[in-house]
Amino acid sequence: MIPTANTALKICISLIALMAMIFYLAKTKNVDVTYQQTLGSFDQYQDVVEDFLKHPSDEKLSAVSHHQGSFIYHYQTLIDHQTAFNKVFKIEPILTEQEIAFLKELKNQEQKLDEQLIDTTWKEVYIAADFSGLLEEAEENGEFQSETIQIKKTGRDLYQITIIGTFRTEDTTNILRRYFLIETEKGNFYWEKPSDYSIKLSDIEAELKIGRNKYSITGRIISNLDE
Repeated sequence: MIPTANTALKICISLIALMAMIFYLAKTKNVDVTYQQTLGSFDQYQDVVEDFLKHPSDEKLSAVSHHQGSFIYHYQTLIDHQTAFNKVFKIEPILTEQEIAFLKELKNQEQKLDEQLIDTTWKEVYIAADFSGLLEEAEENGEFQSETIQIKKTGRDLYQITIIGTFRTEDTTNILRRYFLIETEKGNFYWEKPSDYSIKLSDIEAELKIGRNKYSITGRIISNLDE
């Protein structure tokens, strides 16, 4: 019996779907992360953060960043693995609803510890204030002037920032991945990095673009971004 065109089309679609499933299954494998490892990585992160909060120092930030990154990797790997496909074909590790809920609670705790970490870092390690306040004053008045920092609005979206000190843009720790750090003899400042920006660097100048705003920054520039 010769199949009709409609039947042949259905068979073709079924074969394509089967091949796609086999291909997906071939590319899917058990992840090398376990639930217990993830719990352990959170415990290690919690321990180093609590130690930092009791005795804050710049030297401890690298260890905090390492353990925070380890927990986030373990957590996200497990959560991303909990797909309907993996559950149907029992591609381990498959977590219970209770285990998933507990991991999400740990992620909330990680974020709260991170907030404490950031607050303590600026208050007790770098002793820094929020640079955005200076930018707001320059926006309102056309300029900001202190002994070590000068900000001038030179155009609608253009700013000239002169620093007698250091402008740091690094990714050596989790804190510095998220903030610029300005250090002067008269005080330090942190400047939160936006999710999207571009920067060009030399030893004495940085050209920073955030949205429409462009900031020309002169001073001592420290960066490891082009290493």
